[in-house]
Formats: sequence, structure tokens, C-alpha cells
Amino acid sequence: MNLNRYLSYAMVALVAVLLLGGSLRPAGARAGERPEVGYRAPDFQVLDLEGRPVRLSDYRGDVVFLNFWASWCPPCKAEMPEIRRLHEEGLPDLTILGVDLTNTEASPEAVARFMAAGGYRWRVPLDTDGAVARAYNVISIPTSFFIDARGIIRSKVIGPMTYPAMKAEYERTLAWR
Repeated sequence: MNLNRYLSYAMVALVAVLLLGGSLRPAGARAGERPEVGYRAPDFQVLDLEGRPVRLSDYRGDVVFLNFWASWCPPCKAEMPEIRRLHEEGLPDLTILGVDLTNTEASPEAVARFMAAGGYRWRVPLDTDGAVARAYNVISIPTSFFIDARGIIRSKVIGPMTYPAMKAEYERTLAWR
């Protein structure tokens, strides 16, 4: 098959997908939202460990450190004291949301026990069905996003982070004001 014919078929397929309502963004994402650096972070609303609603867009105006994790994950466990150090520093305009992949946990109560045992006190949204992780294309944990005050993703880090790396990402994201 020659190149022109191949390109023609590819173009027809792309146009068909777009005309039939296909999208190149994750399911449920609103226009302009993509889980990629430089795009508005996909909004979500779930309950936290205390049963209170958590909505990402409620934190506009702050730098958001959005961390996907699970209590059974060894790299996540290694990262938790580093996050605690960042949290305890009380940095201005920083919100830490530790999105727990609750659909992979024994129970929400097990997550609460893990947080209490470690003295971890930041907010923990519960991703009970994996929808938030899917909206952010999370394929391994921990995965972290730093989101600026306008809701734009400024960095994505796959794997555990150290306190100095977290603080550097916070400062870099804060500079986008």
C-alpha cells in the first residue's frame, strides 16, 4: 500500500471518530481538561475519609499537590513521611490531596488506620471506583500532579518523590501565579 493511500485511510478514520462524537480526552473530562502538563486539571468530586465531599475545583487559588497512592504500595509508603514533612511545613497556599485508590484497598477503614498510625493529617479523597485515577491516566502509583492556582497542571511525577523534590515542584508551580 502506498503512503498516500495509507494517509487517506488514517484521515478518514480520524474524521469518522470525531464526527461520531469521539474524543481525545478521558471519559468524563470537560472541554479544556486533560491530565497533561499545560492543561486544566480534570475536576472531580468524591468523598474523603470523613465522608465529606472533596471537589478539586474548590481549591482554585491554591497550589494543589495531587498524589495518587494506596496503603499497600511500598513506594507509596516510603513517600508518605516525605509528604508529611511538606505538610507540616505549612507552606502558604498549598493544599495536599492524597487520592487513595480505595478500590484496591481492603476497606476505607484500613486506609484511615494507616493514616492515623503514620500521623498523616492531609485530606484523603477516596477513589472508590477508580474513576479519578482513570481521569488522570494513572497507570502506576505513586503518581503526583502539581496544579497551579488557576487549575493548570504544571508537572506530573511518576514514582515516589523526596521532600526536596516536592518543595521544588511546589515553588515552581507557585511561580505560575
